[in-house]
Amino acid sequence: WAWAMDTPFQWTKQIASHFGGTRNGMVISWPDRITDVDKKRYQFSHVIDIAPTILEAIGIEEPTLFNGVMQKPIEGTSLAYTFDAKYRLDQTDDPTADQTDDPTADPTDDNKKYNASKINAPSKHTTQYFEMLTNQGIYDKGWMASAKRGDPWLSENPEMDLLDMPWELYNIEKDFSQAVDLADQKPKKLEEMIKLFYAEASKYNVLPLDDRKGDRVDVANRPSLTKGRDVFTYPDHFRVPEGSAPDLKRKSHKITANVIWPEDGEGMLLTLGGRFSGYGLFVQNGKLVYHYNWAGIERYNISAPLPADLPTDTPITLEAVYKTVSQEKINQKIDEKIKKEDVNNDVKEVIGKLLGAEVNLYANGEPLKIKGNNLVCKSIPNRFTLDETLDVGFDTGTPIRESYKDQMPFDFTGTLNSVTIELIKDVADPNVLEPCREEYEEFRLNRIPFYD
Repeated sequence: WAWAMDTPFQWTKQIASHFGGTRNGMVISWPDRITDVDKKRYQFSHVIDIAPTILEAIGIEEPTLFNGVMQKPIEGTSLAYTFDAKYRLDQTDDPTADQTDDPTADPTDDNKKYNASKINAPSKHTTQYFEMLTNQGIYDKGWMASAKRGDPWLSENPEMDLLDMPWELYNIEKDFSQAVDLADQKPKKLEEMIKLFYAEASKYNVLPLDDRKGDRVDVANRPSLTKGRDVFTYPDHFRVPEGSAPDLKRKSHKITANVIWPEDGEGMLLTLGGRFSGYGLFVQNGKLVYHYNWAGIERYNISAPLPADLPTDTPITLEAVYKTVSQEKINQKIDEKIKKEDVNNDVKEVIGKLLGAEVNLYANGEPLKIKGNNLVCKSIPNRFTLDETLDVGFDTGTPIRESYKDQMPFDFTGTLNSVTIELIKDVADPNVLEPCREEYEEFRLNRIPFYD
């Protein structure tokens, strides 16, 4: 649907080379200065034009120094030149610009000069580069050159020489939706546009081009205060972005909440992510629950009833122990099958993307009886979320599970003294994944009974 809703343009978000990924309509409302509300403007513009427009509209010059620090220039172009005749223009970059008196102004007041209507004025924003994940585009004076690196739904794209990508050429003034590729008809114009892209890319620090997806998104590849540490303790109502939280993905760990238990207590103990991906440990309806959300596609709900006689006058611990399956043992089993059955070696990579785990729950150190299986069959390899946080004692943003969506932010009703996350060495044996067979068969892994 995202692609369909981008019609008549090609492609969708991530594909910065084509208007399906970049072009949007915009409405500017200013009743006192824009009165021709039924008129459209077609001058080329870009989101970087918004700040210059606001600065000019309120009569403030672009700051060059802030707190003693020199500021980078704003590269955008004000859109005020497209406003109607009632827009006041105290300063103009063109002293010969056509000006007219406001019919309601005092004709003797020389300061009451207004910009003549320029609804159809030529675009002042004449050149603009586009680039995201090496999807490249360059607009210049009505022309657009586009080079698409890969499909947005692929986690990684096939290898390609980034300096020798196929480019397309469009005359935007005659071809609004980039429907007719003129690259073969106008090779010199295309060469000119490609050179302009690299000039702009060099000027604005786009180079070197980098087409990695997973590696760039994976917070584990960034400098972090959590690296090298195994134990993390957080207070109640603490929250931090995923990039600053312990990296628990594909790693064995335990989560221990130290609480004063209230009668009929419930609420969130620890969560990261939300409706679209993540995990959480919480209490609801008398059960301790560990919930793992695999990209909003699969959900693993592991729960156990809490004892009725939990003490309410002294601190207790509620704990989840997550043991990831040994990747080394999985690889050994796959290698055996590859030798015997001549199975394609790339199956290893597929299984690696699904790497599962077993989860056990405890109250005051005693194991709880889990209903159903205790498996996470598929796990997220690189990142849970871009916009949600690690939350302690409550859940901000979207719920990790819909069962408490009407109780958000789902504060823990007892006293949460602390939550401790500890990375551990224990791993689960691949044999525990036997109940995951059906899910793995959906990924065509039934030929590889690595858990046998």
